[in-house]
Amino acid sequence: MKKDNLVRIGKSLLQHGKHNDRIYILKMAPDDGEIIFDSIEKLQEKYSYGKIIGKIPESISSLFEKKGFIREAWIEGFFQRKENVFFMSKFFDLKRSKDQKNEVIPDKKNIFETTHHTVFPIKNLTGKDVFSLKKLYRKVFKTYPFPVHSAFYLYQTMRNNVFYSGIYDRGKLIAAASAETDFKNLNAEMTDFAVLPEYRKKGLASLLLSHLEKRMAPKGIQTFYTIARSASYGMNQVFASASYLFSGKLINNTEINGSIENMNVWFKNYSPETNF
Repeated sequence: MKKDNLVRIGKSLLQHGKHNDRIYILKMAPDDGEIIFDSIEKLQEKYSYGKIIGKIPESISSLFEKKGFIREAWIEGFFQRKENVFFMSKFFDLKRSKDQKNEVIPDKKNIFETTHHTVFPIKNLTGKDVFSLKKLYRKVFKTYPFPVHSAFYLYQTMRNNVFYSGIYDRGKLIAAASAETDFKNLNAEMTDFAVLPEYRKKGLASLLLSHLEKRMAPKGIQTFYTIARSASYGMNQVFASASYLFSGKLINNTEINGSIENMNVWFKNYSPETNF
């Protein structure tokens, strides 16, 4: 299946395509307002996507509100701990704008403690691991928003400030996750979690999350966040138990395993007292 396209507009970055049936403003430069609105309007006229969503600095969010965008979620201190980011969306399909799924959001007060029984060491993954990583992602994800089934893509991300950690068992990669870092803005997205079915419910995702946080904090990362599948109670539970704050749901946002899914946004700000 053809993946969505990445397009640089001024100093901003967009992703668009029919795979997710959306335009996604991945990076919004404050000075690009006029050209971004012009670009997304032309793309929308041409392709008739169901949704436009963007990660928008709070300081220019009013420009998007005037264009009919609504805030679905936010992350405190996303830009160098000085400014928040808003996830702002505009729907062009009435059905897509409706949340018709009965998904439960974990609360730290009602989650259970996970006992870690793993005896497998956690490894910092490198270019030597990309084929094992590709194989793992192919087994776990039939489809995915980004081309993680490509060893070349995974290798390229490793060269561009994406850090992967993984767990091997007898030479087989059984679990992995990544931290997609933005060193300029001191934040990292904790993402791409995958655990083989036969190794689930052993606390491996929580171990990977803690491991990645401990790797990133000394590098200066101050805000950690994730955009997790709302349908995956277990994955959301991992972040709730790690003291992340739930800040909103992105309705019918992302194509995973053949369907457009809701996504939950969680974040945590780092301080020297933070317990990983």
